[in-house]
Amino acid sequence: MDDVASQADLPPDAEVSPAESEPIPLELNGLELDELSTDLCLALARAYQRRGQHSEAQAALAVALRAAYDGVTLADQCAEAALELGQVQQAQEILEARLQKSEAISAYRVLAQVHLARGKEDQARELAERLKETNSTQITALNVVGEVALALHQLEEARDIYATILQKSPTSTTGLLGIARYYAALGDAEAAHHEVASIFAAYGDHPSRWVLVASRQIAEQVGDEDWLADLESRLSALDRRDDQALAMRLRLAGEGRDSRAAELKRLHARKRTFTTQPVTPVKDGGAAPAEPETPEPPAPEPLIEEPEAPPDLLDALRNHFGYESFRPGQVTVIQSALRGEDTLALMPTGAGKSLCYQLPAMLLPGATVLISPLIALMKDQVDNLPQSIRARTAFINSDLDQSEQERRLQDLAEGRLKLVYVAPERLRQPPFIHALRRAKVSLFVIDEAHCISQWGHDFRPDYLFIPKALHAMFDLSPTNAAPPILALTATATPTMREEIADALGRQMRVITTGVFRPNLRYEVYSINSQEDKMRRLVALCRETSGTGIVYARSRESCEKLAAMLRGEGVQAAHYHAGMEKEDRARTQDAWASGKMRVVVATVAFGLGINKADVRFIIHYNLPNSLEAYCQESGRAGRDGRPARCILFYSGGDKARLTQWLQEDALDLDFLRAVYREIKRLIGGNVGLLAAGDLERAINNSLPNSQASIETKVRVGISLLERGGLLRRHFDAPRIAYVTWAGANGHQPPPDCGTFLAAVQPTPSVPQSVDLVWLAQRLGQSVPDVEEHLLTWRDANLLEYRGGGRQMLMELLPAPADSTERLQTLLDTLQGQREAQIDRLADYARSTACRHKTIARHFAERLMHTCGVCDRCAPERPTFSANSAKRRASTTEYTPPSDSLPAEESLVRTILACLLNLRHGVSKTGLARTLIGSIAAPPSGKRSAYYGRLAEMRASRIERAIEELIDSGYLLRNLEGEYPTLSITHLGRDYIGGAG
Repeated sequence: MDDVASQADLPPDAEVSPAESEPIPLELNGLELDELSTDLCLALARAYQRRGQHSEAQAALAVALRAAYDGVTLADQCAEAALELGQVQQAQEILEARLQKSEAISAYRVLAQVHLARGKEDQARELAERLKETNSTQITALNVVGEVALALHQLEEARDIYATILQKSPTSTTGLLGIARYYAALGDAEAAHHEVASIFAAYGDHPSRWVLVASRQIAEQVGDEDWLADLESRLSALDRRDDQALAMRLRLAGEGRDSRAAELKRLHARKRTFTTQPVTPVKDGGAAPAEPETPEPPAPEPLIEEPEAPPDLLDALRNHFGYESFRPGQVTVIQSALRGEDTLALMPTGAGKSLCYQLPAMLLPGATVLISPLIALMKDQVDNLPQSIRARTAFINSDLDQSEQERRLQDLAEGRLKLVYVAPERLRQPPFIHALRRAKVSLFVIDEAHCISQWGHDFRPDYLFIPKALHAMFDLSPTNAAPPILALTATATPTMREEIADALGRQMRVITTGVFRPNLRYEVYSINSQEDKMRRLVALCRETSGTGIVYARSRESCEKLAAMLRGEGVQAAHYHAGMEKEDRARTQDAWASGKMRVVVATVAFGLGINKADVRFIIHYNLPNSLEAYCQESGRAGRDGRPARCILFYSGGDKARLTQWLQEDALDLDFLRAVYREIKRLIGGNVGLLAAGDLERAINNSLPNSQASIETKVRVGISLLERGGLLRRHFDAPRIAYVTWAGANGHQPPPDCGTFLAAVQPTPSVPQSVDLVWLAQRLGQSVPDVEEHLLTWRDANLLEYRGGGRQMLMELLPAPADSTERLQTLLDTLQGQREAQIDRLADYARSTACRHKTIARHFAERLMHTCGVCDRCAPERPTFSANSAKRRASTTEYTPPSDSLPAEESLVRTILACLLNLRHGVSKTGLARTLIGSIAAPPSGKRSAYYGRLAEMRASRIERAIEELIDSGYLLRNLEGEYPTLSITHLGRDYIGGAG
């Protein structure tokens, strides 16, 4: 079966119509060059240069270069464009001015190319050596070193550099291209072609322009005329599509100017008054002490030069949201989106990322599509929008029935919606792609963009399909131009930023407001024992006012810790995926409304919840990475007021986390099982497959497999696809239902003929059709067949309805080195996880400022100590055990030692305590009662023996209990849900029957 994207390519002998060979006019639509964005001017300059319109190219470049000296965000792109247009001296001046303000590897890369273009080989070599010494862990820096080495024909050094890149990231496009260029320099055309082919396969045979340009240079170097002709043809087709997109952007710029001017005029004609009222925090009946007055922390130092908000944006903000001002960074991101620039915005939780697409959605002429992984919370997100926006906003997900989904798709296609929330899985469905083709999309937003990083902390395989979906939506449609992308995330390291841009195939403008949030107090508590951990948790929940979240790793821990907190007088509930949907909703609503103060939950809780006044977040167990910790702890203090972010850490936590992740890691046996079951279930090389069927089959085929392995299976499919063993296409219906309406007395369209011959429908009679069979019969791809049916439906030729959708899989010829490929991917994934654990442990043990450590991890520089974390300001209220029942009256909890009372006294105390208890108790419960544990059973806490052996370790008491069982003094009863202890006649005789 052909790849869906390949259906757009013309066969070698196809003739190009005169209309298609004519250049696409690039009309300014009444605009002056000065009115265009810098990004748009650069695109125009490049387009004019390709067409041979050199004077026009220089004019557009001159306008763009005016912005290059004012800031740093577009300077690199301006310098690169100047270099492409032969303005070498201009490019160097831009870069020197830019580097005086801020250093960046991207700028040094272009500067190295400038040195080489001017014949300054020594300066290029010196620059490469400096980058190698100072940024040896950054792939972008290593690529600069490799490019310089290749240019100077230092082939062995170049080979070693690119091998290092591929060790860090086996699928790195820059690494594979570097190796291909190395082989080309050696004259090994076959090896160079093989490396480039692997890149093309990863892009679904439709790589980005820069990959095609680099590949063309390699083909020229090895003298492969056929390969070069193919690449020239691809670039010509891409030039035409880019020109179409550019023409559309110019038209939208003209319309946007008119639209925004009309909006501004209308806003100024209205009179508005605003009042602000203080917000009174909700109390929980006095369960927590009143919050002390805390001085407001200092404002962070901005990483971007925030421009003043234009009057039209401020008016739109007041009109739609009722706000009087923007938060830091919002104006820059919004203006970038309105100008049509591809943008990656890095903004911490609480910085107002949502406004950065919601406001442009109301101002741009077309629709804004938002891709979000938060399916369960989409309704809440839409419901919380202001009325003016909510009326033209919708979400489309699997919670809606089929008819409602189709109605909303129709609203989208016909322009009645301005903002649409969808999950990434929706992009695999041709009906949604079809609706977007019909709609005029002005902005494509990717929320939680870090999910696209395969080596990141929250990888979602469906995010990797976004570029293919965009290609199908716009590049394959002659009437649509690809809209700009706005990618948003709170956590992305420099490597992740590279991966995001690389995966999307776009040159992204990166805007970051910095990760420093001065209202968050980061604290790490060194834990000595499980008992110490539980007592500290209770004390922290008691002493910290307001609502909070306690994150625990397992569902069982969530339930037990919530029960323990309630037993200690803390208003708490648990939340995890194993609960019934209604119970989860009740817990979430109670906590969000302030009726429940503390929720003990797994880390999914809090995603997308719009609760600004979370005063504390406690991680009872270590998270998976420092990125994950910043994301999860960042849910505190979104209102800007002081909040606590607390991490519990003990010496054995790193080893335990490593063990948990290793137990949960994928291996070759699992990947083989996934491949084997896919092959068995589809029964051929191409077929449909239900995700649930695959998961059950793998559970049944593997020993000791987990009850739920949905995520592992999806990641496994992604790895098999990256390894070249299979390809997952657009999803397709298991059965499609078609009712042919006829051509209303006219001859059916020519493209209906083969369909009618294959299906032979009876007019007005519903007929089921297997689209996989039909695609094979017609020699087309399944998505293409479905697109035809949807088009004919729009023309009222037929009625079409698809049944339940399933994964469409195609098995590919297995590469000879498939095992090595997969093992390399697995080793890389494991290495990344181990490195993440190391960085998290380093953070926990560090004596440096917590905020500085976090900023350094994200390649940012905090010029001052924060003054609020536990390292910079260690004074906090003394920790108190606060246990009225505890035998020891100390205010500071001291971990028990191994000092023992007389052996006879220990035996008598154990036996007497068991006699004193009215309810059955386990060995653990009895030991916890005797040491005065906070996790002791309720009957134990009421016992006179509670805390009688407070200075002894529970493990020593449990050993003594086992000895008493072996000696016949105690009996373990195994009947019932839990084993309990009882005292025998021998035990009673030992203590004289006394209690």
